[in-house]
Parts: sequence; structure tokens; C-alpha cells
Amino acid sequence: MRRRDVDLELLVIDDSMAQRWLEALQRELPWLASCAGVKPSPSLLKAVGTKAYISSGNLLELSSEGSFGSRTSIVIDGENWSWR
Repeated sequence: MRRRDVDLELLVIDDSMAQRWLEALQRELPWLASCAGVKPSPSLLKAVGTKAYISSGNLLELSSEGSFGSRTSIVIDGENWSWR
């Protein structure tokens, strides 16, 4: 099955998974790690270039490119995300 691009505004991601994604981004984007009190939100995820894809098995993949061209991603199972 081909993966489908998804608009971040259409997703509701479990708080623990959203926090896990923010932590992964902070490892790749040092400037983000230095910002105190940053909370995961659709607008922040868009600002750092997060892309969302749905693949087979109702899996959601979030990916982003880091400061020096590195790529980070996580896969979230269907129990931890839903549609708005």
C-alpha cells in the first residue's frame, strides 16, 4: 500500500506520542532544545517541517529533516492517533 500524505491539522496525536516526537525533534534541532517550555502543537510541528503519512495497518509516520540534513521519524500505531 502506498503511503498517503496527511495535513497535521487533521490529526489528534496522543499526548505521550506527541511529547515523544518533540523529544526526537529536540535531539535533531539544538535550537529547539534550548527553548524553554515548548509544547507539541500542530503549529510547532509545521514550523519545524514535520510531515505526516499514513501507511498500511493504520500506522502514522511523522518525519522531519534536521539541522544538517539528517532525518528523524517515528511511527505511531492506530491506537495513539485519530482524525479531528
